[in-house]
Amino acid sequence: MGVRCGSRHEAPGLEGMAHLVEHMLFKGTKSIPSPSKISELIEISGGSLNAATDYETTVYWCRVLSEKAEESLQLLFQLITEPLLRPVDLELERKVIIEEIKTGMSESILNFVLTSLPERYDKYIIIAI
Repeated sequence: MGVRCGSRHEAPGLEGMAHLVEHMLFKGTKSIPSPSKISELIEISGGSLNAATDYETTVYWCRVLSEKAEESLQLLFQLITEPLLRPVDLELERKVIIEEIKTGMSESILNFVLTSLPERYDKYIIIAI
């Protein structure tokens, strides 16, 4: 699921905000306040959940069995529309992002996602908001 909100959309003085929000959305929603429960909902059946921010967009995705696709899309929508954005999580995620920047991980994740999509896209649902 792509959201048209990347670093290009940040106001001067708020550089990095899109990336920070990306991280914060995984920290809990109104109906699922536990970050570990969010992960568990996808990972319990062998799936994975992640996101990446670039210049134009922030992309949230999960890889799941086809029978879990609808449930997974609902979770992605919840992450985007019902985030808790707790102050206690803000400082933790700020430190995580600083480490990502130091290791160069931020840019390489989105590159990996964009270059590792399979040749046959008909098995995947791609939604852009």
